[in-house]
Amino acid sequence: MFFFLTNLALDITLGGGFWVLKNTTYGVYNLYLYLMYNNQKLIKYDVDKIDESDMRKLYTDQQLKIEELNNNIKKLTKIVENKNSE
Repeated sequence: MFFFLTNLALDITLGGGFWVLKNTTYGVYNLYLYLMYNNQKLIKYDVDKIDESDMRKLYTDQQLKIEELNNNIKKLTKIVENKNSE
């Protein structure tokens, strides 16, 4: 019984300590980035500032890239099938 209580106390203590250490480290790291790079690394991408034309261009570029990758997959599949049939 004493073993389980000790194990429980250590688990809670070490888990809480790890959480505090992890969050403190994350906070110090972000503070360092904020102070050194003038908030450039902390700015999140704002979706509201994107024009509709920019979104359409991004969409078409992505669709073209997907189509190109699909064609490459088809070519590679044919090459593998030809190698396997020999």
